[in-house]
Amino acid sequence: MSGPKAVCVLLPNNSPVKGVIHFEQVGDTCKITGEVEGLTEGEHGFHVHQFGDGTNGCTSAGPHFNPKNKTHGGPTDETRHYGDLGNIRAGSDGKAKIDMTDKLVSVVGPDSVVGRTIVVHAKKDDLGKGGDDESLKTGNAGPRVACGVIGISKSIDFLLVMAHAVCHLAGDIQGTQPGGPCVIRGILQGLTEGHHGIHILEYGDISQGCKSAGAHFNPHNKTHGGPEDNNSNRHAGDLGNIEADDQGQAEVNITDSVVSLTGEYSVIGRTLEVCEGVDDLGRGGHELSLTTGNSGACLACGIIGIAKYSEYTKVSPDDSV
Repeated sequence: MSGPKAVCVLLPNNSPVKGVIHFEQVGDTCKITGEVEGLTEGEHGFHVHQFGDGTNGCTSAGPHFNPKNKTHGGPTDETRHYGDLGNIRAGSDGKAKIDMTDKLVSVVGPDSVVGRTIVVHAKKDDLGKGGDDESLKTGNAGPRVACGVIGISKSIDFLLVMAHAVCHLAGDIQGTQPGGPCVIRGILQGLTEGHHGIHILEYGDISQGCKSAGAHFNPHNKTHGGPEDNNSNRHAGDLGNIEADDQGQAEVNITDSVVSLTGEYSVIGRTLEVCEGVDDLGRGGHELSLTTGNSGACLACGIIGIAKYSEYTKVSPDDSV
């Protein structure tokens, strides 16, 4: 029987590097598979970084994921960051096949990697054995050539995560939850003037664009509605509409008591989408209205990742990245 799964779509960072990485939890071990292309021949550092924040490219992903405050090492070392996955090796064709297992990386639990970022580096990771201070932090692996937020794939059962998140679309959306409703704020650009449906989708899988992110997040099996319907008759992912002005810009300022960044029904690692049409909030009078709100095709989507500025992330915003 397969275990909980996650997926990461790697996007280029001033490079031609891209790829897709899959995670599957099998007991206390995580199996990591995939392929990266566009690399220079040789070894490249491969790590999980602290934050799922792409607002400043791969830089805003922060340092290696290191909840136990260890020094950097290799994947087989006793002293290492949780995010230390060593190196991947590219052949002369620029492609690297990934097939590894790791006992510290986990898809579930309080130290889950879901909502964090995978980063591929330009250079070989020296695994903490380089003899200098930087070796004990980054492995001297050099610039970040590709990265992607790790999202929920179709078989994950539950997730326990932090209470601050960010989603990078054609703009930035940030959410905070200081013990009450979730506050979702941001600016989106490039829209047509008027109203556009905005929803949270079930999966954080954008390996086939927005369509692989699934349906609206709906853990309680409700029909589609509007955010003012609270939890009585709406999907957890139903956030209603945003309105773009004649410059194509929309301000997002939503406070929602159903969306949560913590606990079993956390939206961390899922996908936020913006649609081409207005959401009829389940009041269109036919079947499609009760599933999608007739809001049309997805215009933009992004995985909701763990943000940098949070007391829960255990790393100061001023720490080295």
